[in-house]
Amino acid sequence: MKVIQQRSSQHAASRRRPDTFIDIDSLPGPLSMRYLSTLRIVTKMDDHSCFSNENLHTLYGRASIAARLVPIGAAACTYLARWIWSGGKFPGTIDIISNSHFRAAVHGHLIRVNNRRIGADHMVQIGTLLLTSPTRTACDIACNEDTSESFNESVETISRMLELYDVEPEECMELLIDNQRWPGHAKGLEIMRMIVFLSGSRTLRTRMSHGSGKAHVPEDEIEAVCHDGPLNEHGSGTNADAAHMAKRMNGRIPRSAPTECLAQARQ
Repeated sequence: MKVIQQRSSQHAASRRRPDTFIDIDSLPGPLSMRYLSTLRIVTKMDDHSCFSNENLHTLYGRASIAARLVPIGAAACTYLARWIWSGGKFPGTIDIISNSHFRAAVHGHLIRVNNRRIGADHMVQIGTLLLTSPTRTACDIACNEDTSESFNESVETISRMLELYDVEPEECMELLIDNQRWPGHAKGLEIMRMIVFLSGSRTLRTRMSHGSGKAHVPEDEIEAVCHDGPLNEHGSGTNADAAHMAKRMNGRIPRSAPTECLAQARQ
């Protein structure tokens, strides 16, 4: 009897809890959503729905929003997973891991399916939602060949997420080195090398230059990254790009000269 009463009270509480998504029909008028969005009270998904920004401030809140968008049996990955971990602007697509195909849009956002086998050690569950870990999410974004995000933007957003969850860039680098057949592997390595350089980490640089362990990268490749900086959209890089990246990241990364970077790698 007590168990039934307990379940009944829990059901009543869940009914009182406001829904994650708000339909435009429940608002006073068609301009209400635009007005609330201007006030940053809601985030508009499409012309008919939005969600409350009250849920954006916590990891669990963002996961609860994504759980309404990810199909049953699928897991969030790539840009959706990054949004769940670190917030920011909601992604343009719903990135999931699934063996199924989904043609219909969800709240105005197309579902982009990644049909990959991912081990349980690369997955995390938050509430009812399954998503890739910060380490795996960083690697997937680094290797992603979507041109909507530039090299520098990927470096900045991945660095912020890794720092937020205290993940060393070395972990991502080693994961990429152990999985050389991943699509976009070469691009992923370039991005991770730049993140290692900007993070001021010496451990992996030493391993890369001396060839100990698996993470062996020729010195001329280290020198290319240190001297050229991140690649731009034309396929070339400059030290100015690296300096600009350091400035954008609010001084949290060392502004070492490229020659100092190479010297540290050779120590």
